[in-house]
Amino acid sequence: MPTDGCWVRVWEHKNFTGRSETFTGPGEDWKLGDNKWPGSDDEIGDDIDSLATGPNAWFEGFEDENFTDSVIRVGPRESIADLDQMEIGDNIDSYRLYDARPPHW
Repeated sequence: MPTDGCWVRVWEHKNFTGRSETFTGPGEDWKLGDNKWPGSDDEIGDDIDSLATGPNAWFEGFEDENFTDSVIRVGPRESIADLDQMEIGDNIDSYRLYDARPPHW
């Protein structure tokens, strides 16, 4: 069941522009490539350039499917205008979204 304030919104371009999608949690998706941008057949995976989290959201984005390779961790009420500036870049292929701070953080 979704938790109020547990969400991550992703945009296809930096500075929160272009198509966007919001994922609610807690939850996870092991293969973002199965998701499409709204009104399009274009895959979301490997095409996220900016993101923002809700007030009760702890987000982990993984470079590869199945929660593997490099990871980016973003806490509540945070936003990143240009993921290309981060080690992981726009290469988010899977994610986990928590409604409380995970013990491994």
